[in-house]
Amino acid sequence: MFQGETEKLENEIFTSQEIRVIEQHGKALIKLALGLLPPTTKEQEDFVRIFQNRALPTTVYEKAMFKYFKNCSEIASKLLLLNDENEKLTKEIRNLKERVGHAEDKKNENIAESAEVIKKLREEKRRAINKNEALEERISQLETAIDKMKKKLSLIPEEEMSRILTKEKESKKNERNKKKEERVKIDCPCLGEVENCSRCYGSGSYEADGYGNPV
Repeated sequence: MFQGETEKLENEIFTSQEIRVIEQHGKALIKLALGLLPPTTKEQEDFVRIFQNRALPTTVYEKAMFKYFKNCSEIASKLLLLNDENEKLTKEIRNLKERVGHAEDKKNENIAESAEVIKKLREEKRRAINKNEALEERISQLETAIDKMKKKLSLIPEEEMSRILTKEKESKKNERNKKKEERVKIDCPCLGEVENCSRCYGSGSYEADGYGNPV
């Protein structure tokens, strides 16, 4: 139907305008022509009809791509496949870089957290060692004081030691009796709001000995 016209067009060389069309829009137009990109406008639908052998190319875009496919169809198909493969590889590389980046970030976070934990543990260990050394020093001082006290006590005659212990016992007994005889006024926890309170019987306070026992 269009054989004579198309053969004439096939033998024509590219114009400068057609070359610019191929350079600027060739990729998208190739995908339209091969059915890899659906047409969304009337102009794109008319363009697709050219490559379905249903119309003659009339616009600069149509003539440029018609010549391109007739003269470079095999190369164009390979370039398109290579371009798609390149896009896939680029996307995979980008995803891998992102995953590596996330892994590196996580690794750095874990290293930082581990370093902080190790630092805290070392500080706690150092404090524990210092505390232990201080306790050992204090124990040593107490042991020395006890030894000195034992030596002093060993010099006291038995009768004198017995007198001292008896006096100390009586002193403690007198202190206990004094505490029991002591009287102090204590505010009751019930604040006088409990009439049958076992301590103050609703008065709000009660009398106690030196140990705090109600009397």
